[in-house]
Order: sequence, then structure tokens, then C-alpha cells
Amino acid sequence: MSTALKPDAPSASRDDPAKPPIRLLFIEDAENDVMLLLHRFRNAGYAPTYLQVASESGMREALQRESWDVILCDHNLPGFSAQAALRTIQDLCLDLPFIIVSGVMQEDEAIAAMRAGAHDYLSKNKLERLIPAVERELREVGNRREKRLAEQTLRQSEARLRALTDNIPGVVFQMGYTPDGMLGFQYLSEAAAMLFGISADELIGSSAGWMTWLLKEDLPGFMEAACVSSENLSTLNWEGRIQLSTGEQKWINLRSSPRLSELGAVIWEGVMWNITHSKRVEADLRESRSQLAALSNHLQRIKEDERERIARDVHDVLGGTLVAMKFEMSLLESKLESNPVQARERAHNVGRMVDDAIATVGRVTRELRPGILKDFGLAAAIESHGEDFAQRTGIICNIVAPTTTLTRATIRLSHCSGFSRKH
Repeated sequence: MSTALKPDAPSASRDDPAKPPIRLLFIEDAENDVMLLLHRFRNAGYAPTYLQVASESGMREALQRESWDVILCDHNLPGFSAQAALRTIQDLCLDLPFIIVSGVMQEDEAIAAMRAGAHDYLSKNKLERLIPAVERELREVGNRREKRLAEQTLRQSEARLRALTDNIPGVVFQMGYTPDGMLGFQYLSEAAAMLFGISADELIGSSAGWMTWLLKEDLPGFMEAACVSSENLSTLNWEGRIQLSTGEQKWINLRSSPRLSELGAVIWEGVMWNITHSKRVEADLRESRSQLAALSNHLQRIKEDERERIARDVHDVLGGTLVAMKFEMSLLESKLESNPVQARERAHNVGRMVDDAIATVGRVTRELRPGILKDFGLAAAIESHGEDFAQRTGIICNIVAPTTTLTRATIRLSHCSGFSRKH
């Protein structure tokens, strides 16, 4: 048995503020009892919309077709009962106030119904509690819905946060003081396993696996930075080294912002990065700069040595030749008339010394900037330099080089005169 969905209007004699709309589902076979309950709602200022059903199929259809605020159920109907109605609600996974209103109901039956999921039970002879009970259960349903919504929102926020932190290359953490005065993790993202080689669950709440890894020379600096950050609530930005249980040493950069918890304790939240690679690159760069500086100094010394050698050649060889030429010219001048033969010999010596001076000037010029290097390339310049060296020192020079492009030049010296060339 069921009746059509019926809207109603509140009693005009009430001076109370208008009540919100309410939708009532009656599981009742006696229409007079329904009218009696509706009279209570009208007197309370409600304008209920209601439907009366008296079977499981009618109840299931009503619940699937419409949404309801309250279910008011008789305890025992022909072929149906409050226990069966409660099972139907549970099958449909609905959270609705379910109040049993019965004329005759034993106490043990009422207790069993409450344990089965009923929210309250009332006697049809004592309906003073009907409106307060309904309003109380409506508030409870609203609270439960808000709680479920808040929990769902929290789960979604946690899922988004987890997805975000798990995809950050750095380790997202929450850190605070432990009872022993050390700093321990209260939260770690999954990237902790990549950085520390230990899962986040093993590190959370424990200081043994974290503070003991800091190198002794870096630990005081970290504790001092944490103390300053705790006192001033300023950003903690620190970098140092840790040594894992495997013996591997890593550089980390820790940057976090402190805040006070509800209990007044300082909590840091931030990100920890593995900067080992950048530190190694920085060290390699410093070493390269040091090597480059040493090479530059070495080249400068070689340049100065070469300048000194060229200056010595100019001073000793060319200068000595010019002085000897001066003496020979003086002697030649004195012998021009008295001894022509000796004068010719002196003139010959002067010519030889002029040739030596010209050769010295040419050699020094070639050593400063070989013209053959510009005209014929590096291979020809090395060959020319080897020839000059062999002629000057009497040491054989074997030069091995391609005929087109010099890829490698090797000079082997031995204590015998001569020069050979291999292509």
C-alpha cells in the first residue's frame, strides 16, 4: 500500500519562524496514524512533503526514486517490519534518520532495533518527543555528512600532496625536536629512499638514522643554524655532508621554514636536495682552474726563458760579432797602406763576421716568428727547426709527421751528427 507524494502547508496559527522544507517517508499501513504524525509537524511550523508505503518493494522504489529527510516506520506491518526496513536502508547504503513510531513495542524489541541501526523509537501514545527527535537526528545527519565531506576533502588533499611530493626530485620533509633534544623526521616523501637508501617509514620519528649520519665537522654548524632558526623562526638554509651506513658520502642542501605547533614546539617543513653532483662539478672546476693557472704560469716561465735565451743570443753572439768587426775594421784601416796582403785578410774576416751576424739575425728572427709557419704550416716549421737544431748542436733529429697534416710530431735525439726526415 502506498499513497501519492503530497505537499502540505504549515499551520497558519503558529507565530514561529518558517521551518525549512522537510520530506517524510512513512512506512505505515494506517493512514490515521500518518495524519496524526503530520499534525505534529504542522503544529511545529513545518510544511512536509510525504509519501506513505507499507511494503519492502514500495519502500525500495521510493528510496531509489526520491531523496528523503526522515523515515518514520511502524514496528510491525503485515508482511513487513522495522528490522526488514533497516536492512533495506543498509543494502542501499543510505544515511537517513530512521525513527520507529509504534503503538506497542517491547523494550527488548526496541533495544534490538536500536542495535540494528534505528536512531530512536517513540510510542504513538507519547509523541511529545517526535519533533525534537527528528530535529536532533537531522542535525546529526548533517554533521555526519559534513564529516564525510571533510574526510573526503582531506583524503583528496593528501592524495594531491602525496602525488606532488613523490614527483619532486628533492625530499619533502617535516622535522621537529625529539625528546632527546635531537632533530627527527615526522614526515618524509618517497624520495627519501633514493637519497638515504632507507624507506621513509624507517626514518620517521627516529633521530638515530639521521643525525648520526652528519659528519662530525659539519654537525656543529647544522645545530647552530637550527638553533638560530628556532629562536628567530627564520628560514633554515644549510648544506653539509652525510655518510650513509654503506660508507657513501653525499652533500645535501636543507631548506625549510619553521612554525610553532599547537603545543608550542618548533616544526620545520621544507625540502632537502642531493647536491653531491654539483659539489663534484664545483670541485672539478676549481681543480681545472688551478691546473689552468699552473699551466699559465708554466707558459709564462717558458716565455720568459725563451726571451732570456734570445736576448743572450743577441747580446753574446751578435754583439760579440759586431765588437770583433769593430776591431777588424780598426786593424784594416791601419794596414791599408803598409801591408795590403794583411789588409785583404782582415777584410775577408770582416765579411765572414758580417755573414755570421746576418745568419744570427735570421735565426733569431725565425725563432721569434718563423715565416715558414705562416706560409707552409706547422709540419714544415718543425722540420726547419729540426734542421737548425741539428746544424747548431750536431745532434740528429728524426721527425715523424704526415705529409699533409701534422697530427703528432716526435723528435728523437741521439749523439751523432746529421739530420734525417721520414714521411
